[in-house]
Amino acid sequence: MSEVMTPLPERCVSFMLDGECFGVDVLQVREVLNRPELTSVPGASRVCIGVVNLRGRILTVMDLRQLLGLPAFSADNSEHLLVVEHAGRMLGLIVDAVGDVVNLNPDAETTTHTRGRDTPDVMKMVNHGERFIALLDMDLLLENAA
Repeated sequence: MSEVMTPLPERCVSFMLDGECFGVDVLQVREVLNRPELTSVPGASRVCIGVVNLRGRILTVMDLRQLLGLPAFSADNSEHLLVVEHAGRMLGLIVDAVGDVVNLNPDAETTTHTRGRDTPDVMKMVNHGERFIALLDMDLLLENAA
């Protein structure tokens, strides 16, 4: 079963994970921070790596690497927290480095990829000049994180 990813956003925030360039719709990103000290949550799922206090708000922090099937989070190489909004809720995603806000061409060549046989399409490879950006559909990715 495969769902259709929403159309390309006009702009995305680019970031690095495991040496690869990813992007997420700029409208879903609330802020970018240096990685704060995390507090672990006993009994949490493997993708929940902790919580942080963000100006009085408790923010769940997820391991985006595990959600994408990459090697798990490591404090040695994951330097930033990308705060995104999903289903009216703020979540933190640990990323290695944050790049630029990238203007996307709505006519850019894309290829859709799935995480596995029974998962929805969570990323599109977008041709952006000399490089590709793996544009994530955060709604689909986070809905299927459980």
